[in-house]
Amino acid sequence: MAPLSSTAALTEAELRRSFEEAQRQADTVFAQYQLSQLLALGGDLALIAGSVIGELVRASDAVAGAVWLTSPGEGSLRLVASEPLPEQTQPPSIPPSFPSVAAAQDWAGVQGWHGVSLDERRDLGEGELGARVVGFLALRPEEGARLPADRVRLLGLVRHELAIAFSAAQLREELAGEQALLAAILDSTTEGIVAVDE
Repeated sequence: MAPLSSTAALTEAELRRSFEEAQRQADTVFAQYQLSQLLALGGDLALIAGSVIGELVRASDAVAGAVWLTSPGEGSLRLVASEPLPEQTQPPSIPPSFPSVAAAQDWAGVQGWHGVSLDERRDLGEGELGARVVGFLALRPEEGARLPADRVRLLGLVRHELAIAFSAAQLREELAGEQALLAAILDSTTEGIVAVDE
């Protein structure tokens, strides 16, 4: 029969492990809530992306994170936010762009980052689902460490929501640019338009 002190130590260790697992799960739920709140606020793309990557770095105990997005109609990715800023990051530096999501995934794997593609799922009708890649998000854990499994799950859970929010922010920016262009055209033609009745 095992001594009472070793049984108590095993029980204490099991309780501690259970508590730590429950705490990690609670942290994951809270991080999801925080991200949902950030996305619900809307705003410009740079603000949303910066807030999201900052929250993910904090929630994941990562040392760095970055998000690259595609430009509408293009497959290449450009850096829109990072934590810390690229010039403050220890080598390897954060690339300003990638030609494709595959290139971003290759870079992340080689450099020890954990990355996920941000794809927007769409119902194309008749039960057919489609996806459009919006970007790529990567987190770098401590040197020699791996991103904890619960944080990998978190990224998997939020990646579609992030893709939709980033895509909507891109569309809002594009719309604002077109509105400004149309306003400038109208302002410059105030006396140049003549109505002709035939």
